[in-house]
Amino acid sequence: MLSFASQNSQFIVTQLMTPAAVPARILTPAPMRLLPRLQRMAESGGAISPRDLERILGNQSDLMDLNYLRRGLRAARPVCRIEVRGNALERGGYGSGFLVGPQLLLTNHHVLNSEDTAQRSSADFDFELDLYGMRQTPVRFRFAPEAGFWTDKALDFTLVALSSHSEERKVALESYGFLRLNRKTGKTEVGESVSIIGHPSGEPKQVALRENRVLAIGTEPGHAGDDFLWYETDTLGGNSGSPVFNDQWQVVALHHAGVPATKVEGEQTFYRLKRDDDAGQPRWVLAQDAAEYGEDAFLWLANEGVRVSSIVKALERRNIDAPNATLTAWLEDVSGSKPYPGTRAEDHLVQPIGALEITPSVTLLEPLEKGKAPGISQRSLAYYRDRAGFDAQFLGQNIPLPDLARAVERFGAVATLEDGSSELKYTHFSVVMCAPRRQAFVTAVNIDGAQSRSLPRGRDRWYYDPRLDQSLQIGDELYGFEPDNYFDRGHLVRRQDPVWGDSAALANEDTFHWTNCSPQYWAFNQGSTLWQGLENFILYNTDADNLRASVFTGPVFSDSDELHRGVQIPQRFYKVVAVQDGAGTLSSSAYIVSQERYARNIPFERLPTGPFQDFQVSVRALEDATGLDFGELLRKGDAFTGTQDQALRSLADVQHPRRKR
Repeated sequence: MLSFASQNSQFIVTQLMTPAAVPARILTPAPMRLLPRLQRMAESGGAISPRDLERILGNQSDLMDLNYLRRGLRAARPVCRIEVRGNALERGGYGSGFLVGPQLLLTNHHVLNSEDTAQRSSADFDFELDLYGMRQTPVRFRFAPEAGFWTDKALDFTLVALSSHSEERKVALESYGFLRLNRKTGKTEVGESVSIIGHPSGEPKQVALRENRVLAIGTEPGHAGDDFLWYETDTLGGNSGSPVFNDQWQVVALHHAGVPATKVEGEQTFYRLKRDDDAGQPRWVLAQDAAEYGEDAFLWLANEGVRVSSIVKALERRNIDAPNATLTAWLEDVSGSKPYPGTRAEDHLVQPIGALEITPSVTLLEPLEKGKAPGISQRSLAYYRDRAGFDAQFLGQNIPLPDLARAVERFGAVATLEDGSSELKYTHFSVVMCAPRRQAFVTAVNIDGAQSRSLPRGRDRWYYDPRLDQSLQIGDELYGFEPDNYFDRGHLVRRQDPVWGDSAALANEDTFHWTNCSPQYWAFNQGSTLWQGLENFILYNTDADNLRASVFTGPVFSDSDELHRGVQIPQRFYKVVAVQDGAGTLSSSAYIVSQERYARNIPFERLPTGPFQDFQVSVRALEDATGLDFGELLRKGDAFTGTQDQALRSLADVQHPRRKR
């Protein structure tokens, strides 16, 4: 969320940026200020080291004790990303926030400015990269403003309640602990380093570690400016609602605004953009137009934070005017007069009783298989050594994988394996992936109705394929965090299709690879008359007559496919079926089923209802839609006789060879 500091703040920072104007206390704090600073350090729970003393005396050493990192990890746990959903009158966006008590979160007023805004927004915890650079699956909590909501526009803060459990009710909010605030002043000094943890521009959790030095703390006691402190900034704006920490990981301020390079001409204020024009001259935009450019566009001079002591005092006044039991309990905890049950008053990094210390796991010392990270399901390369894949001669005639030349030209390159090939071979089926989409161009499976087996599904566990770079596969970074399970892990090769013969169990396992998965709207994937219904119909005919079939399936890519959480969601899927009867006659049929209405303008406030759109089309028309070439044999064997796409009211409308009665 974009926020600019006041012109008064811009003036203060501009003065501080001028070397001649730097106050002497930036270099050495006044002796009378050292005592409260030492008291706050002692209250941090992290002990005081000799280097801590050196730093507050002006010796800016970068050496830190190792527990600084461990305590920093603990301090990061209660920090979350806030997704603000817009409406007809307000734009949506992202901000940051952090837990300051059981079910109480602190952020900016300009992030959550009303109970209504909070009601339609959410908080994402654990949205960060793991030790191996992989995005962790975030855990989403809903706000509960009806249980507590206090906001202050002047100080730009909002204290709001959260639900006790995640949306799926699998994670308790208390497991994240909280950052206990300290209402006293003296938690930092001019010239000291501060760190910021947050989600700039809605990105995974990041930290600006000791790269920001405090420039000024307030102006004059009793003056409005005394509620703020100013600190240096890096090149990235944003982080609205993030906690600002001192070196003891105490929260000293709530980050709320950036101070951009500014000029005033007459009554108009201009902000400077980061990039100059082609002639190397500064570019300036009117302040009222700044929101159209985004945070990263501006040249930032400093950051401004709201002092924690000012926030607590404002809430104390609020509670006197309108007493509230929840707020009273929080203020008693902050003051230390009555800590929350199960917590110690001296801890400002509060974790639930029994929570584990953050220490390196011994499993990290064990040798890891190349390319594999703990917690990621992936088998060894040897596991796939004997896979034969799709058999082009399965029906007694050569029906190979389709030619992809036109599809590659339209949608991007084929994903290649380590050996330079492109066909991922599994038991009775194969997959060829589109690299830019990270989804299959085509899957191809052989079905033998005479040898089909019925195996229980058991518990789903999906695997990455080690033969293909993991970055080219979509895993639980998409499917593992879908509000209301909106998009399913949709099998392309249906689980039952390759499950036949002596290797049925292995085939069943092979279908649970991310390469055989595509995001499908839940009712589309689970419906009995559409996606699954069509496959059941084909398999029933095949099994009943002991026919063999080869089936090609995949998404119908389109340039208009919308981006959702980093993935373009297919609006339609195709299926081409080739069968041969006892007389050796080859027949083919082609289908397109659509989830377009659910893959565009993806909502999460409510789930849509209504019919899907499914059609039988000619093989040639399907080739035009996908860019795939299935060959002359399937075009000649096409059972579809229509000149236009045939809408299917039910499976009875399908033009496909029926079993003889």
